Amino acid sequence: MTAFCTPTLVVNDAPIPAGAVTEQFEPLVHAFPDWRWEVRSLVPERDLISLHFTVTGTHLRTFQGIEATGRRIAVQEFTLYRVEDGKFAQVWDLLDVDAVLKQIGAP
Repeated sequence: MTAFCTPTLVVNDAPIPAGAVTEQFEPLVHAFPDWRWEVRSLVPERDLISLHFTVTGTHLRTFQGIEATGRRIAVQEFTLYRVEDGKFAQVWDLLDVDAVLKQIGAP
């Protein structure tokens, strides 16, 4: 993943080292081992790429304090990437985490 990012990537206006990108996904992939992104639409324009995903997965391990339920989730995610010299320099991401929690039975 780091090969596709500038040395200091800015995610939702916060700079992070490129090596930390993969770490962001670890809690999700751990709790939902079959986590998948299905691209619904992709719109490139100049140095920007807009993506709309449907995210799916099965809750098989603890996530944010909620024990595994075996429930399948399907939520929407929207991401805007800014590309610089062929690499991701900035990312703005909106994943409906409340929908994830609701679908796995959070109060």
